[in-house]
Amino acid sequence: MESYTIDPSVFAPPVIGSNRTAFVKYSKNIEKCYSFLQRKDISVYVFDFNNSFDLGYILAAGKSSGYPVDFLKQVRSKIENIIKFDSILECQYENEEIAKKIREWIFSNNYSFKTRIRKFYFERWFNLRIVNAGKSIFPNGNNAFIERLNKLGILNKLIYLNYEKHYIILNDQIESIYLQTPDLEYKIEKKDLKTNNYFEPLLQTDIPVLDVNNIPDNLPVIKFKTVLEVYNYASIIFKDFIIFGNDVKKGIETIKETAGPPDRIYSYLETLKTYCLIKRNNKNIISDVYLLEALGCVFSDEKIEDMLFKKDFMENRKFDNGSNQKTPFSLHLKPSTFDPLNDTSLRKRNVRIYICWDKNEQKVIVGYIGEHKYTGD
Repeated sequence: MESYTIDPSVFAPPVIGSNRTAFVKYSKNIEKCYSFLQRKDISVYVFDFNNSFDLGYILAAGKSSGYPVDFLKQVRSKIENIIKFDSILECQYENEEIAKKIREWIFSNNYSFKTRIRKFYFERWFNLRIVNAGKSIFPNGNNAFIERLNKLGILNKLIYLNYEKHYIILNDQIESIYLQTPDLEYKIEKKDLKTNNYFEPLLQTDIPVLDVNNIPDNLPVIKFKTVLEVYNYASIIFKDFIIFGNDVKKGIETIKETAGPPDRIYSYLETLKTYCLIKRNNKNIISDVYLLEALGCVFSDEKIEDMLFKKDFMENRKFDNGSNQKTPFSLHLKPSTFDPLNDTSLRKRNVRIYICWDKNEQKVIVGYIGEHKYTGD
C-alpha cells in the first residue's frame, strides 16, 4: 500500500506580515492535507506537531495581510481536526466507554467524520526510536528533522527493503532526499518482538518526497464495484504471491457487495503481495505483525487461549488452505472504512481477511474474506 507521512513543516503557518497570496496558498495546502488523510486506497500519517495557529496569530495575520479572519478560522479548524483525528479513532478502538463520550462531544461541536479511516501519528504507528546515531551527511535541517528522516530511512531501507517506498510530504519541490547516517542504533518498541534492538553500521537511502503543492485534489476513480470483482481480479494477478482458499467465495457471500469498500479490500490484497516479497527476502527478525503494521494494515491476531481452549471459537476460524485442508487462521486484516459513529454494528459491511504464511510455497494464504467472525464470551 502506498504510504506517506506529512512533515510538521507543512503545518507551519506563514510569518506575520506575509501577503494575502501566501495565506491563500497555505489554506489550500491544509485543505489538501486534510482530504489526503481521508484517502481509502493509501495510508497517510502525520508526524506529531504542535498547532501554532492560535487565535492571537489569526487576528494579527488577518490584520497584516487582509485575508479574512473567518477563512483563517476555518483553516485552524481543519488543523485541529487533523490533530484530534488520531486520538478520537484510537480511543474509539481501545475503549468504548471513552469513545461514547468523545462521539457525543463530536456531535455537540458539529464535527463531521464521514468515513471510518484509521490514521495515526507516525510515532504511535511505527514505534521506531533512535537510540544513537552518528552525524548524518545532510546539508540542511535541524536535529528533529534529521531524526524524522532517519526514521523514514529505517522504514524504507531496513523494513520495506525497497519493495515499498514511504514518502515524506514537504513544502519543497525536490524528488528525494539522500540520507547517509553511520552507527545507527534504533529500537522497535513492540511487545511481540523477541529482540527489539537493531544496529546499522551505515544507513544509506533516498527518501522520496511529495511536494504538498502537488497533492492531487481529486480522489482516484473507483476501480471495483463489488468485493467479488476484487477477488476474481486478485486471484489472477496475484497468483504468484497469494493462495486463495476454497472458503473465500463463501465468505464473500456473507457481506454486502460494496463492503469494505471494494477498492480498500483490493489495496489490502495488493499489500499482501509486498508482504510476500519482503517475507521471501527478509531474513531478520521483524515479526509478521509489525511488518503488516508497517505496511499500513489495520489487523488483529486472535488470542492464543481462545484458539486453544474455546472449541467453537477455533472451529469458526478454520478455513480451507487452498489444498482442500481445513487450517486454523488467527491473523486477520480489517480493511473496512465505514462510518464509526453509525455503522459499527452492521456486520455485513464489517470485513475481515484471515491470512497465514505458507513456508513451503513462500506465499500468503487467504483463507477467508467475509463478515466479522463471532467472538463469544
